[in-house]
This record gives sequence, C-alpha cells and structure tokens, in this order.
Amino acid sequence: MRVYRLRRKNRIDRFYTNVIRIRGSVSEASSPAERAAAIEEIRALQTTAFELLVDEKLAADDSFRIFLTLSNEVIEELGAA
Repeated sequence: MRVYRLRRKNRIDRFYTNVIRIRGSVSEASSPAERAAAIEEIRALQTTAFELLVDEKLAADDSFRIFLTLSNEVIEELGAA
C-alpha cells in the first residue's frame, strides 16, 4: 500500500514540475501565440490529471487541489500579461 501511495505522489509531483517548467518558459517578451500555447499545454496537463484521477491513479487529496490551484493561477498569469 505504501508503494502505491508513493507512486501516486510521484505522479502528481510530475504535474507540478511541468506547470512550473511551462511558467518558466514564458517571459514578458513572449508573444501572445507563445502564451496561448503554454496555456493550452497546462490545460492538457489538467485534462490528463483528471483522467488519472478518474482511473484512481491520482488521489483526490490536497496534492491534487494544490496542482489545480497552481495550474489555474499560472493560466491566469499567462492570460493576463
């Protein structure tokens, strides 16, 4: 059971890492098209995360809510700039 929980944790950590990487790849000098592509990439991550949640490969816990909060905030940042 412990290994199963660790795998779930490692999966959500990869989602965090990808959102942070995407945010870091966009600068103030990035074009609107680059920003839109980054937003779409984050939305795709969200979709994948929900699919894994439904398949019970991610837990519906605080880690998942933190991912959603982080990804939504980054989408908002990228869309507002």
